[in-house]
Amino acid sequence: MRKIGKAAYIFAVLGVIFTGCAGYGSGKGALGSRMGILPEKEYEKSYWPKSEMASLIPEPEFDLGRVEWESDYGFAVSVAEIPEQDFNKYVRACYQKGFNVNYQKGIAFFCADNKEGYHLILKGGENNIMYVRLDGPEHYGNGWDIRKIHN
Repeated sequence: MRKIGKAAYIFAVLGVIFTGCAGYGSGKGALGSRMGILPEKEYEKSYWPKSEMASLIPEPEFDLGRVEWESDYGFAVSVAEIPEQDFNKYVRACYQKGFNVNYQKGIAFFCADNKEGYHLILKGGENNIMYVRLDGPEHYGNGWDIRKIHN
């Protein structure tokens, strides 16, 4: 009886461990949800927003993406199949286009303002997907905190 109890306990613990790990490493889990990325939505061509605000930053030279959300005060786009060197090239292009005020840069992320107060967030790395978010100054204000975005 005691051996059966131990075996059942071990089996139950292993079941919990394997079930938990399967959901954790799926690539479409917690990080994507925190960033507002919708994993079930397909990537498409001609995804870049047509708004005037979208023209403040270069349109990425990559074929596949999707608009995660768009409004009159900002937008967020996910761009697929972006290796690290292309992410860094896009960061430089945004910097040269004027997003070089109060900038913060690290491995696979870049955040900056332009002189008009627009706020840009670029995040890359996970599954070669680049996340682009641009907010207008009237919506986001000047007190944004990089730690809230990257933690």
